[in-house]
Amino acid sequence: MEWSQVVQKFCQGDDDAYCIIYQRYFDDIYNYVCYSVGHANAEDVAQEIFVKVYKAREQFRGDSELKTWIFGIARRQISDWFRRRRMLPSNWLSESIPDLAPGPDERVYIKEQVREVLERLANMGFRNRSIVVLRVMYNFSTKEVATIMGLSEANVRTILYRSLKALRIEMNSQLMGGVR
Repeated sequence: MEWSQVVQKFCQGDDDAYCIIYQRYFDDIYNYVCYSVGHANAEDVAQEIFVKVYKAREQFRGDSELKTWIFGIARRQISDWFRRRRMLPSNWLSESIPDLAPGPDERVYIKEQVREVLERLANMGFRNRSIVVLRVMYNFSTKEVATIMGLSEANVRTILYRSLKALRIEMNSQLMGGVR
């Protein structure tokens, strides 16, 4: 079955098509949720997102890619999750970062570098962090990020530029021993 047929059947309520979509996008959504709410809560939030996707399937009009539409639902669910808990979007930082690749020394170094970047991202706030993650880590186009975030493309470009510049300044500042 072609992808367009899967999407069409999904919109018509076909459970098999939903399963295909779930399998195709779950890992991406799960990872996006991890960047937002942390690893400990990611499974539950990702499941909530796919419940919303299932319930809203008839609302997909095809104005964007299905993946973009699903990420838009994910962004709204994550915002709701923070709102329900009255938490700041940076509280997930206490999570441990899973081990990455190479040898033990390299792993520790990489883990620390990732932690530094995630700490800086956490300080940006949910909107700015989401834009950086969607554009840089998931390689969505500026137009797709704008659709997901409910912003204009110009606004996304501005926020992305400012966020990356702030991240760069923070990281360089740390490398120079805290001198700004």
